[in-house]
Amino acid sequence: MLYMCVRSISQVRILVQDGGSPPRDATSILTINMERNEFPPEFINNNYEETILETLPIGSAIIRVTADDRDQKPPHNVVTYELDHPYFSINTETGDISLKRSLLGDGTESYRVRGRVELGW
Repeated sequence: MLYMCVRSISQVRILVQDGGSPPRDATSILTINMERNEFPPEFINNNYEETILETLPIGSAIIRVTADDRDQKPPHNVVTYELDHPYFSINTETGDISLKRSLLGDGTESYRVRGRVELGW
């Protein structure tokens, strides 16, 4: 199935008038083309899971999350990723999640990370 951005066109008549006697005027038409972002971005998977060692070096890649947008052309189909977590960071363009802080001595056995994807414009 092919999805497209919704496009609508509005036309506005513009009138300009001078202060002369008799007053003179002119008109023009302004055409406004509007594209609407029809579809939200969606993660390819609802859940991701990965097992890592607590000795994993800072900066190491862990997993890539992926999202897609059914709109057909930029900027409506460009997505960016967002993650706010003390131990993990995300590349806003690729979705690569990496370790930003050492896990050694933390004592936590499992982390639940919630990410977000949004339009990139």
